[in-house]
Amino acid sequence: MDRKDIEELIPELNDEKKKFEAPPNLFKQTRKVGIRKKSIVIALAAASGALLFFAFVDMRFAVSGTARVIPGKFSIVEAIEPGVIEQLQFASGSKVRQGDLICRLRNEQLSEESEAADFKVSMLEQKALMLDYKIKYNKGMVERSEELYKEDVIALAELEKLKLEHDTARKEYEMNGFELESARNKAAMLKRSLANLEIRAPMPGVMITKIEDKPGTYAAKGQVICEIAYLNSVILEFPVKEPVLRNISVGDSVTVRFNVDSGRPLKGRVVKIHHVAWERLEKVLVKENVINVLIETEDIPFELRPGMTAQVRIHSGKIGIRGL
Repeated sequence: MDRKDIEELIPELNDEKKKFEAPPNLFKQTRKVGIRKKSIVIALAAASGALLFFAFVDMRFAVSGTARVIPGKFSIVEAIEPGVIEQLQFASGSKVRQGDLICRLRNEQLSEESEAADFKVSMLEQKALMLDYKIKYNKGMVERSEELYKEDVIALAELEKLKLEHDTARKEYEMNGFELESARNKAAMLKRSLANLEIRAPMPGVMITKIEDKPGTYAAKGQVICEIAYLNSVILEFPVKEPVLRNISVGDSVTVRFNVDSGRPLKGRVVKIHHVAWERLEKVLVKENVINVLIETEDIPFELRPGMTAQVRIHSGKIGIRGL
């Protein structure tokens, strides 16, 4: 094959070469498509991971701290009548039943007034008996005198005198009756006042006031003698700062662990939120505004006393970073 024949074959070889060569931008286009597919796969993986994370990890706000037991119901026992406290029957922390005698008050003036009222009632009752006998006697004398007058045995003046005595006795008996009723009412009132000197428990519960040092002291009318807590219904009081309130709502679930019990955690819920001012003593007395979160728990398998503490964790319905 000479040079001329080779030159004639070159165009044909070039055409065949072009058939097997890739277009000039095909590699770049393929690379861009690969990068785009890889980005989509990474985005889908990230989204799936986020869904799994939120599905299995609690991202709710949680507020933790120490709460204390307070009675869900309590009664303040006051002195209905003034007097000196004596005959103390219970101490702080003692269990009481409804109607149990807690202590007695001594009021000598009230006792003297009651005795005087009883004596007056007794005297008026005796007087009523005497007047009743006198009325019956005079009635008989008047009836007999009327017969004697008809027979001209006695004068009219003597008959009129007997009638006047009879009418006087009846009026005196009627007045004595009014006075006796008033005296009986006063005596009954004083007896009720004396009965009120016996301070009794208005409901079953536990004494939460220190009253051991009260015997011998004077209690004015309306003064608090003690407080009784009804411990069949208790709640937890959890103070939090005002900025934290935005993370807590009534109805939020609570995990409760009592410090006196190492058993399983109990479930609870927030039942009330209210503002209070607490006093904190440092170098000076500081009043600090807090919000009291009241927490109700499920049935507690052991006996509680006011002042016991528990570790609580409130799980808010709001989404955020754990522990805030």
